[in-house]
Amino acid sequence: MPKKCLFLLLVLSLFLFGAGCYEIHGGIELDSEGKGLAEVEILADKFMGGAEARTIAYQIDFLFPEININYEQEIITIREDYQEMLKITWRMKEPICLEESDYFDFLKKEDGSFEFSAKLPPMFDPEEVSQDEKGDTGLRFFVTMPAPIRMANTTNVQENTARWSLTKEDLSRPTTLQIITE
Repeated sequence: MPKKCLFLLLVLSLFLFGAGCYEIHGGIELDSEGKGLAEVEILADKFMGGAEARTIAYQIDFLFPEININYEQEIITIREDYQEMLKITWRMKEPICLEESDYFDFLKKEDGSFEFSAKLPPMFDPEEVSQDEKGDTGLRFFVTMPAPIRMANTTNVQENTARWSLTKEDLSRPTTLQIITE
């Protein structure tokens, strides 16, 4: 059930992104057995969208008991670039095994390397994404692997962590995130 919670949080985060001044981050930190701790973070301008983001966070916790049971929620105010931001973070309490996931695959190869892939279904209707919105960021996602990354289909790689910044155009078609470690 926790895997569905993670995907639900990511989809709800996309809804929030379209509703106001929000920045969405999510990701998973994996160990060598393919178990991982996931987190989703919503960063909202406290003045422009803080109250709305806080209300939606409470609604999510109330409407989806699995999230409230399996994730810890933290709501804090931070200062970023001279601006007050509301930061809402959900972190898993217990690691999940990706073997049971419909979206994530993790493979430990005979040579000791690891492969990861995430298959994201379309989250936006391509007919409803305007030309002006196609380049807008729709989702930011990171994966931390148990070994240094040799190849990933993103240019933002630092040692064991790969980060993707997916646009609304990317998310209007099936998208696969991939990593291979050393």
